[in-house]
Amino acid sequence: MCMERKAIPLLAGILLLIFVFAFVSFSEAQEGTTINRDEALKVVKSGIAAEKEVVKKKLDVANAEKALSPHLTSTSLQAFLDDNIPQSDSKSYSRDNLMNYTPDFSYDNKTKAVYDKEHGLVYVYEQIKGKYYVIMLMKERDMWKITGYNVNTKLLPEIERLQEYGAVLK
Repeated sequence: MCMERKAIPLLAGILLLIFVFAFVSFSEAQEGTTINRDEALKVVKSGIAAEKEVVKKKLDVANAEKALSPHLTSTSLQAFLDDNIPQSDSKSYSRDNLMNYTPDFSYDNKTKAVYDKEHGLVYVYEQIKGKYYVIMLMKERDMWKITGYNVNTKLLPEIERLQEYGAVLK
């Protein structure tokens, strides 16, 4: 009986240590996923420039992949290739399609960025000529990359929610 009483505090202490180490590790992992506004804008700017350059130079699929993979997630890269790069001689480059989604951000105080910690996404957006242009970023292989685009007359509800909770990147 005496041995059991001594084992309970020891077991509780061990469990507490495990919990503390797990919490510290989780907190450190979460801290590593943050990004500031300037970094987010740099990712967007370089990604858009790379996309425009690929279409302008009319690169083939292999060279387009090589040029874009540092800037786009694998899913976004595949969508870009499908939409903008001819897979055969019968298909032409789709500069018009690219221009529909790539905004000419001002990269000044009109360009905003919010961080969705829960989903690991950054939304970079600006209202241009009555439309909200949104570029979404996410981490892939420890690098922030473009993962999607959205154009709408209204700001996405996710972004409005993040603004309300103070998730605006500085």
